Amino acid sequence: MRSTLALVTLVLFTSRAFADQYFSLVGLKCNSRPDGLTVYYKTAANDEADALRESKTEREWDPWELVTEVKDDRWITGVKTIVQHCKAPEGTYEVRISPQPGNFNIQGERGACMTAMVEILRNGTPILPKRTIGGDCHDYSAPELVKVEVVGHETPKLTFLGNDQARINAEAPNKSLERTRER
Repeated sequence: MRSTLALVTLVLFTSRAFADQYFSLVGLKCNSRPDGLTVYYKTAANDEADALRESKTEREWDPWELVTEVKDDRWITGVKTIVQHCKAPEGTYEVRISPQPGNFNIQGERGACMTAMVEILRNGTPILPKRTIGGDCHDYSAPELVKVEVVGHETPKLTFLGNDQARINAEAPNKSLERTRER
């Protein structure tokens, strides 16, 4: 009886634990109707992360893939900025996308966190200064910018995910975490 109890205890306390696996993309769509563009950030967990990774298009980027150089398997020493253009009747948009590490020491605190930076210019004039898209690696309670839409000469429309959606997604990690709340 003791050996059975010991075996059950051993099995219960040594079962394998699995961490959720996440995958994120930052993407760009040049819109023909209405004229303008959309920059978006998507995150998915576990099986949906695999599906998101497999559905990636040539105008979507994994922020980690924009890291070009790591020294001593520890320090991010180089990043790549993607520069894309969208033509519209009001002019040419230039969109710049780059990675935003939580810590350039990838083995340090927040080193596993990676989001992206986006900057948008219209005819060479900034209409959206460089800012983080995706979560804030240093303030998980802050709303996340997940979509920027530009239509004509209007000011860019920003869509955020608030704290309530973040809690809902944390409770259901196998659901897609594509952000939808406007602010």
